[in-house]
Amino acid sequence: MTATRGSWNVDEAVVSHWKSEGLDEAFRDQWDNPADTSYFPLNHETAEPEPPGPYAVYTISTPVVVATMSGKDTDEERQLLDYTLTIEVHCKSNSTTSGKIRARDLAKLVMAAFDPDKTLPVCDDEWVQTRRGPDQSLRLGEEEWAWVCMFTIQIDAAYAR
Repeated sequence: MTATRGSWNVDEAVVSHWKSEGLDEAFRDQWDNPADTSYFPLNHETAEPEPPGPYAVYTISTPVVVATMSGKDTDEERQLLDYTLTIEVHCKSNSTTSGKIRARDLAKLVMAAFDPDKTLPVCDDEWVQTRRGPDQSLRLGEEEWAWVCMFTIQIDAAYAR
């Protein structure tokens, strides 16, 4: 299966934006050893091995074509594509705070980082907008919670006819 036009650009943009917004540090700051770089705070689809503290898992959906239009040149076609970005923040309870509260507080940082007013650096294509979707908490176990944050990222992609 070949990658959908633009999907790799959105993936790169999400990871780059996550790092530039300081989210790696915000998550690692809650680890017993914040200097531990053998694990990643942000993981695609699954976190294996599981990081030693709070971590996030993201998925990006197959794009939905919202509109098709002609480009500046006769040999160019443009598409507006919507990608659903889901970021799950995973936290366990510690001696002072429940996993749910920890996940909620980190989810607030994620939602602020991907605020609709912040430009996403999409290479080769043009970022149009980010729309915030619903968010919710999920209990995963006695001491573990996830907070799920959803966004729609819209890009303008050019194709050669």
